Amino acid sequence: FRALGILVLLANQGIPGPSWLTGRKRVALANPATAPYGRAAQEALAKLDANPRRITALNVAQAFHFVVSGATDGAFVALAQVKAQAIAEQRYWVVPVGLYAPIEQMAVVVRGGREAAARAWLDALLSDDTQALIGAAGYRTSAVHGEPIGGSKD
Repeated sequence: FRALGILVLLANQGIPGPSWLTGRKRVALANPATAPYGRAAQEALAKLDANPRRITALNVAQAFHFVVSGATDGAFVALAQVKAQAIAEQRYWVVPVGLYAPIEQMAVVVRGGREAAARAWLDALLSDDTQALIGAAGYRTSAVHGEPIGGSKD
C-alpha cells in the first residue's frame, strides 16, 4: 500500500500562494533533515525562489502548532492536518506536486506469526471504501485520483 502526502501552505492572514511568501513573513516548516514534509517544503521554496524567514520546527505537527497558535505567519503542513481541523480552504494553498518529491506513506506486511492478520488488515486498507476515506482525509490515493501510485491487491 502506498499513499502520498500533500503539502500545503497555511496562512494566518492574506491569500496563501507563491506571492504570499514575499516580504518578511515568518514561515514554519518541519526540520528538512528529519521530516519528509520539511524536506518537501524546502524543495518547494527553492523551486519558487522564495526566501521567507524560516522557523524550523521539530516536525510537521510542531509547524502546524506554530501557525495555529499565531507564533508564525504561516507554515508548510500536511493537507491531512488542515482537513482534520476543518480549516477554511481560503486559509491554505495546496502546493503543486511538481514542486517537491513525493511524500510517501506506506504499509507493508512483514513475515511472522501474525502475517495472516496483517494481510487481512492490508486488504481492508486497499478496499475502495477505505481508499476513498484516506483520500478524503488529505492523501493522494489511486482510488481518489484515478491512476495507480503503487501497491496492489495481489
